[in-house]
Amino acid sequence: MSAQRFALTLWPEWAYAICALGKRVENRTWSRASVQGQWIAIHGGASIGGRKGQDAEADGIAELATMAVRARVISPPVGEAELRILREGARAAAGKIVAVAQVQEFVRASADPWFVGPVGWVLRGVAVLPQPVPVKGAQGLWPLGEEVAAQVRLQLQARPGRPRARDDLRFATPRDREELSQFAGYLRERGRVWVAPPAQELAWPDRVARVQTAADAEALLRDLQRRATGNTVEAVEGRLADRLAAVIIPQLSSEEDLAAVEAMVRVFLHVPPGRVVLRALAARRAELEQERPRLYLGGEERLEHDD
Repeated sequence: MSAQRFALTLWPEWAYAICALGKRVENRTWSRASVQGQWIAIHGGASIGGRKGQDAEADGIAELATMAVRARVISPPVGEAELRILREGARAAAGKIVAVAQVQEFVRASADPWFVGPVGWVLRGVAVLPQPVPVKGAQGLWPLGEEVAAQVRLQLQARPGRPRARDDLRFATPRDREELSQFAGYLRERGRVWVAPPAQELAWPDRVARVQTAADAEALLRDLQRRATGNTVEAVEGRLADRLAAVIIPQLSSEEDLAAVEAMVRVFLHVPPGRVVLRALAARRAELEQERPRLYLGGEERLEHDD
C-alpha cells in the first residue's frame, strides 16, 4: 500500500457507508486521471446532509437508509435500531479521516447499487482506520499535511479495524430511546425513507454451495465486493476458492476456460484464496497436457494438434 498523498472529503454518511456498509462507488460530477490507481484517504465532512440542522441530518440519514436498502445491506422495514446505527455511524465519521482506499477506475455507468453518477469513483482495498484521525477537510481532493499523513500511516501499521455498530437498543438509556423514537417518527412523517419490498436471500455459505460454473463464481464475487467487508469477504473467498479448486476447475477442459478463471481470480480474489485457485489451475493444465494424444514420427515425440 503506497503512501496517501491526498484525501477526498465526503458527507459523513457516505464516508461511514464506505467503512461499514460495503459502498465501493463514490459518486462525483468529475474525475481526476492522476489519482487512478492511487491510494487516497477517505474523510468525513463536518455535517450530515452537507449542511447543519435537523432537516439536513434527516435528509442525509434517509438517503443513506434508502441506498442501504437498495444495496440490500439492511432489510426493510427500516426501524429505530437501523436508524440509530446509521446516525451514530455518520456522526462518528464527521470531521475525521476514517479509511484509505485505492481508486481503481472512473465509470459513467455501473450495475453497482451504490452508483448514482454521473461519474463513479470505483474503490477497492478499503482499509478502515482503527482510530479515525480528526482533521478539517476541504472541497475536492486536498493534500494531506505531513503530520496528518504520519498519523494515518501509524493507523495502517495496525490491523485494519472494523466498525463497531450496536444492532439493538439494549444499552440505550431511556433518554436515548425517546430521542430515537422521535427521530424515527420525524423521518416517517416526512416520508423520507423509501422501503423496497423484502427480498428472500440465501446466506453467503449457501450461495457458495450453489456455484456450479465459473460465471456463477464471478457473479458471486462481484456481489461480495459490493456488499461485504472484512472477515465476511475473507471467509467467503476461502470457501469459494476451495469450491473452485475441488469442483469447478476439474470440469474444465479447454485453455480458454482455464484462462478465463485465472483472469477472474487475479481481478477479484485476494492473495491467499487466489493462490489456492491458481495452484488448482496449474494442476488441471498439467492433467490436460498429459491427456493430449501424442504421435511418434521418426522417433520424435510430437503433440497432436487439432489443426
